[in-house]
Amino acid sequence: MDELYAYYCDAFDRQRVAPSVRRDMAAAIDGGMEPAVLMAAMDAATQAAAPSWAYARAVIVRCFAEGVLTLEAYNARTAAHRASYQSRAGRGYAERKVTEDDFSTGFYVDVMARGRDKDGKHGHD
Repeated sequence: MDELYAYYCDAFDRQRVAPSVRRDMAAAIDGGMEPAVLMAAMDAATQAAAPSWAYARAVIVRCFAEGVLTLEAYNARTAAHRASYQSRAGRGYAERKVTEDDFSTGFYVDVMARGRDKDGKHGHD
């Protein structure tokens, strides 16, 4: 457990591990989860916009719900999730090419053109 505690402190820039976090970690280990999965969940949380133990805990809870208890299963789950996410419509920028027609129909607006006079200069210049 000391290794997990040290990992937590490094991941979340803490001096100590809160008792509630210790309980969460112990419950996960007692439930059969490999410590490496807890570390991977912490890594995932540190990549979030607002890194927190709550985020890591949510990952751990979802892993339990899906029966993911080993690092191998976690890595497979993560790879499958990424593949699924990338295959959904609307993901990625390569799905639709911008054409000149898009500008002529008003799909895109030339923001820099706004406020230009007939000579192409901005009115505030």
